[in-house]
Amino acid sequence: MQESNFDLSANIEEYLVNCGWYTGRKIDSEHIIEAWKADKYKIFNSAIVFVQSFNGLNIAHEAYRGKEKDFSYFNSIKATEGIDPAWIFEEYSLKAGSDLLPIGLGYSEHLTYFIDPSFKFYGGYDDYFCKIGDSVNSFFNNIFYEKNFISIVSN
Repeated sequence: MQESNFDLSANIEEYLVNCGWYTGRKIDSEHIIEAWKADKYKIFNSAIVFVQSFNGLNIAHEAYRGKEKDFSYFNSIKATEGIDPAWIFEEYSLKAGSDLLPIGLGYSEHLTYFIDPSFKFYGGYDDYFCKIGDSVNSFFNNIFYEKNFISIVSN
């Protein structure tokens, strides 16, 4: 798959490096792709590139509200197994206006993280659905620092 430098800012790259990530990280993603295929997801390159670089990282950060510690778990298989694909196809993808793939969990594992084909990132928990970032950098910046999650309601 295509390599990407993700255009990370210095502070985001440093944060990720401190959590075990490194430039050029590329894990085997076949088992993840198979899990997505088993649930009839449409597979796209941006998701493969993202999981090859970030899957398996457990990242500590501040909670959405307050200064307590929380975690984001980039475990695509656990995220895939933890959500009904019909919910994504019939709810979240329609709200996003795009195909989505589950890539991880955050905020006490209540929020499932998703990626679309253009490297936009979303989060969903039951009826709540939000946009988290327009790029890898803005996604991590919003999780680690800004917490600017934009709620998306039905069209």
